[in-house]
Amino acid sequence: MFKMYETGQSAADRVVPTLLAGLSAIEQQETTRQTSVAVRNAKVRGGSFGRPRVMTPERQVIAARMLAHGKRGREVLTVIRGLAGPGISQSGYYLWQKAWLERRN
Repeated sequence: MFKMYETGQSAADRVVPTLLAGLSAIEQQETTRQTSVAVRNAKVRGGSFGRPRVMTPERQVIAARMLAHGKRGREVLTVIRGLAGPGISQSGYYLWQKAWLERRN
C-alpha cells in the first residue's frame, strides 16, 4: 500500500496529475509538429491558407466602376452579393470601400 503523506494524499495522488500533465504536453507538441508538416506539404502543393478574400478582383472592378459613377454603397453591395465568390458582409464591403476611397484621394 502507498504511504500516506501529511496532507492526506497518497503517492499516487501526487504522481498521477504530474504524469497526465506531462502526457498532455507531449500530445500538444506532437499535434504542433503534425500541423507544421501538413502546412509545409500543402504549401509545396500550392495550397492557400486562411479565409478567402471576399472582394475578388472581379468584385473590385465592378464596385470601383459603380462607385466612380456615383452609385451608393448599398446599391453596390447588393450587386456585389449577387456575384460569384464567398459571401460578403456589409461591414466587409464597407471596409473595402473605405480603403478604396482613401487610395482614390
